[in-house]
Amino acid sequence: MSKALSTYNAMAAHAALEDASPHRITQLLYQAVFDALGNARRAMDRGDTPTKGAQLSYAIDLMGALLDGVNPEAGELADQLTQLYRYVTRRIVLANLHNDREGLDECVDLLTPIARAWDRLAPTAAAMEEEQESEAPPPVVEATPQSAVARAYGSLKPGAY
Repeated sequence: MSKALSTYNAMAAHAALEDASPHRITQLLYQAVFDALGNARRAMDRGDTPTKGAQLSYAIDLMGALLDGVNPEAGELADQLTQLYRYVTRRIVLANLHNDREGLDECVDLLTPIARAWDRLAPTAAAMEEEQESEAPPPVVEATPQSAVARAYGSLKPGAY
């Protein structure tokens, strides 16, 4: 990827986050994980170890941002999401170590249903954010802390991806 295109993509990612709702940020994080895993698979196929490593490190940072957004007070579903995110992160590390394309495919397969559910919830989430009901139960996923988002998206370095 050219330096100009990489810089443009990094700027676009930051701009998309500035005014995004917590729900939208979560959607963007899932999409970025899928993009990074796909880029890593293609790098594996080419034998491009530096790109593979950079993309998988980025995917791990993104998984950390998703994990940081889980509200631990939201009960069993939050516990299950936490366990899943940690498992996927471990699978990414092992896939990197062993050039395990199937491991990356497993990560995508595990995350896809959750990401699609977030996509289907978008209209409901927008309506709920407008109403801001004070008596609602705690959300399963909190607003992702800015430090987590900055860590995930801030790792974009021109020319690195």
